[in-house]
Amino acid sequence: MRCLVYRRRVKTPRKGPIQLDLFEPIERHNEHKVVMTNKRGTPGTVLHFHNGRGSQEGSSPS
Repeated sequence: MRCLVYRRRVKTPRKGPIQLDLFEPIERHNEHKVVMTNKRGTPGTVLHFHNGRGSQEGSSPS
């Protein structure tokens, strides 16, 4: 099994009153995703497969 760890830098708008002269209105943090797989390929290919599979499983017929 392979363990792939992905880190993505994300910008989120700060909530509350904005004081542009004192603070930045955007906060930056990291999002992490860990994928355990036996699939071969580049990390980008595995992530693309994982995201596609997750979107298929997330949609259920009503």
